[in-house]
Amino acid sequence: MRESLFRSHDVLSLDLLAASFVRVVLARSGYRDASRSVWGLDARALMRVRDYIYGHLDGAVRLEALADEAGLGPMPFIRAFRASTGRTPGQFLAAARMARAKELLLDVDLSVFDVAVRVGYKTHSHFSAAFRGAVGATPTAYRRRRLR
Repeated sequence: MRESLFRSHDVLSLDLLAASFVRVVLARSGYRDASRSVWGLDARALMRVRDYIYGHLDGAVRLEALADEAGLGPMPFIRAFRASTGRTPGQFLAAARMARAKELLLDVDLSVFDVAVRVGYKTHSHFSAAFRGAVGATPTAYRRRRLR
């Protein structure tokens, strides 16, 4: 294979391989292709990040971990994620937690504190304030309204 790469008719193959390598390195470093009007995460990277978020709703989700899932640095990741979803990673995480909390609140066997812990909040009051801000009702009021 080494000999075929250095033959005169395979120089183009070597150039294409080198150009592909440079594009990958630059993309992982946060540089974007100037010919693309909108830069975002590719579908596989976005799915890996979403799966990571949904799999870790009950704990701390660090920006560095999400960026690693996408193969980017933290700041390029934030820009790419926002270009792909229209939301920052923090906004996406908060919305995912609230959606999961709404599902869990329908289980009457779980206390509001249990729901809070399962969606990554350490205190009942912080969860209640975040839930009220996102949904417009306290978790208890939401549960009562939905279970009628």
